[in-house]
Amino acid sequence: MLLDIEVKNLKSFKNETIFSMEAENIIEDRNFFEVEIGKEKFQLLKTAVLFGRNSSGFMLF
Repeated sequence: MLLDIEVKNLKSFKNETIFSMEAENIIEDRNFFEVEIGKEKFQLLKTAVLFGRNSSGFMLF
């Protein structure tokens, strides 16, 4: 299970960047699910897409 990913010097990401799969500010969005790890509960996104211009880098999580 992927909770977050850190990248640095990868394609167009020169500085360290953290992509988190934790959902924020959920009102009535159904694009998340809850998972319990130990005593902690997390609301995680089902899908996430990062895109940009051609040759700038592309990742799909």
